[in-house]
Amino acid sequence: ATMVQFEGTYMHEKDDNLNEVLIQAKMPGALRKIVCNAKPTIEIKVNGNDWTIITQLPIKNITWNFSLDQETKVEGPEGNMKAKFSLQANTLLQLGCDDYSNLVIERTFTDTAMIQTVTHKPSGIKGSRSFTRA
Repeated sequence: ATMVQFEGTYMHEKDDNLNEVLIQAKMPGALRKIVCNAKPTIEIKVNGNDWTIITQLPIKNITWNFSLDQETKVEGPEGNMKAKFSLQANTLLQLGCDDYSNLVIERTFTDTAMIQTVTHKPSGIKGSRSFTRA
């Protein structure tokens, strides 16, 4: 099977159980509401091991630049956070460091979509955001 195309623009379609995961992650209520109400468009560019993920929100765009398998500082909802990204088949795996080590974020790509699954490791609770490829 050929590798799926990661690059592209993805439009937010729906969320499932996202709020519950963010509650487990101890995200403050006001911030949780902002995150859950946001319907971001996500643009992804890939150049070898170097990735750019641009999250387009009404208030601002958040740009992440990172190389696979290297700890990177990225902008999170509550300020900068450290994360490490790796690729497993058609899934981009994001492991948080420090305060965010309880969350595992998987972005799985298909020809038509990107599904972002967020797992709170201690409780096993999962939530997801579904995006359609533009």
